[in-house]
Amino acid sequence: MQTIKKTNKSSIRFLLGNNNEYSLIYKYLTNKINENAFFFAKPYIVGNTILWQTPLEGKIIPFVKLSKNEQENISFKFEKSFNELTKKIKHNTKFDDKIENYFVVPSLSDIYIVENELTKNIIITQWGSKTDDDNFPYVNIKNIITDFIIKKKNEIRIKKEQERIRIEKEQERIRIKKEQERIEMEKERERIRKLEEEEMRKKVEEQSDVLKIPDTHTDFKFAMGKWKSTSDLQKAGTKEPIELFFEFDISGKGTLTLLEKSGNKCVAPLQLSLKNKTLHIEQLTEAICENNSKYVKHTIKCVSDDNNVAHCTAETKSGSKIVEFTLSHIK
Repeated sequence: MQTIKKTNKSSIRFLLGNNNEYSLIYKYLTNKINENAFFFAKPYIVGNTILWQTPLEGKIIPFVKLSKNEQENISFKFEKSFNELTKKIKHNTKFDDKIENYFVVPSLSDIYIVENELTKNIIITQWGSKTDDDNFPYVNIKNIITDFIIKKKNEIRIKKEQERIRIEKEQERIRIKKEQERIEMEKERERIRKLEEEEMRKKVEEQSDVLKIPDTHTDFKFAMGKWKSTSDLQKAGTKEPIELFFEFDISGKGTLTLLEKSGNKCVAPLQLSLKNKTLHIEQLTEAICENNSKYVKHTIKCVSDDNNVAHCTAETKSGSKIVEFTLSHIK
């Protein structure tokens, strides 16, 4: 047993009985609720002096010397133990009518902490007593603990509420950021779409350039490049569409390419000539195909309209029209 505090027994008034009964009450407490009896210091009376002792080992610290935060933490930690102790006292008829008196002390300086490596324990000295001085109010340890617990719980509640608000704000920030990113992505997609549309428009415009026959010329520069017929041939018998492609250089030499739907490609050399604004496209030989088939030579002549656009007609050797078309420039 180590002594926590020494007091003069004549300086306090017991609420739980006289001096002799006081020691008996501690023994009764120890027997009935020994696992929580350490909350109450043992009163050992020597003459006119009371030695307040505890079986617990460790450093003795006055409760009032602790910071407010430490007082709150210790009170919060031992709330459960105090509640369990209160239940046991209430279930004992001998203590039931005096339960409040067990937690009465003359002042806060009568409460101590025994600290060791394992834990910190609240120890009450001069429990169940108060001074005779009416101007010096006594302290109810239960009320102190309750006040600390309420304050601590309020702090925890406030912190939880603050954390909830912080999380909500963070979630809202993330939501706004994602929404902004989504809007930016949509803007970027729209920008790309418009660029693609513009490129497609330009490409279509470029590809839609048709062959025009100039009023005057010194060479075939106006016909240079690759061209596609705006009308397709149809293969005799199968009616399979055949695309016509033309390519010319500045001297008027060129190549005719017939592309069947099956992928079979046939080519023949060409030569341009221009007389009285009529462009003649002469197929020099039969068109030889990759599958060794052939297309007979055709006569193609193109005349210009008021806008100089060349309107071409392909005819057989006998003069029968096969197809009429204009030539679209391919870049």
